[in-house]
Amino acid sequence: MILECKKLEFTDKKYLEQGIKRFVELKYAEKDYFAGMLGFIIRGNAETIVRNLKKKVSEFHPAPGMAERIELRVLDHPLSFQSQHLRINEKPIHLYHLFFDFTVLAQ
Repeated sequence: MILECKKLEFTDKKYLEQGIKRFVELKYAEKDYFAGMLGFIIRGNAETIVRNLKKKVSEFHPAPGMAERIELRVLDHPLSFQSQHLRINEKPIHLYHLFFDFTVLAQ
């Protein structure tokens, strides 16, 4: 499984453009149906960042079933969700999104 990691200080469009988009455009995990995104939150409110990203991710190249998938957590981790995107080859990719709050450590 391929994992892409991002440092986050706010709801960053890099998470979409330099993360999920690479899976959609087959730059990452071309032959895989499952992959993951890890977000290391270094500044800001973790819950707000995740909630805002969840909304943006749900609208980014959604595949059928996105509305149900986006509400699912990953192993009941509170800062997580799942998504499914339609790739340029018309096949879906299922992404697991896990976020970790490092704001205390980053100060």
